[in-house]
Amino acid sequence: MHVGPTTPITLRPAQASDAAGIADLFIQLGYDTPLSHLQQQLSCAGAEVTVAMDHGALVGVLVMHLFAPLHVARPWAVISALVVDATWRSQGAGAALVAHAQQWAQARNCAHLELACSEKRTEAHRFYLTQGFQEVRKRFVKRF
Repeated sequence: MHVGPTTPITLRPAQASDAAGIADLFIQLGYDTPLSHLQQQLSCAGAEVTVAMDHGALVGVLVMHLFAPLHVARPWAVISALVVDATWRSQGAGAALVAHAQQWAQARNCAHLELACSEKRTEAHRFYLTQGFQEVRKRFVKRF
């Protein structure tokens, strides 16, 4: 998918060869994910992983999941990861990835698209609000 006439950013499904670039992006958020884990996960069918590219350079990644709980009629889509390289932020890659996520969710008849974001990532909060997201509830986590 080509993003627009004035930008060289393109979106495509992630490939196993993207694992190192995705790992570098996750490090920017503080997640030191082992390369072997990413390579394994990229080959699984449980997630839809899309990368944003600029002239062969991986500049962003989007990880989506379909969630279909028993108690509701329509599934919803969950963004479990969205990272744009720090040098590429505010240049359209993130907005293109969010637009792709919305199209992906709507194509699967999802009721909504949701994500969680650390409270300390205030710039990301502003970005998500400009993309049409609303803060709607608290999240509770029990770690093991």
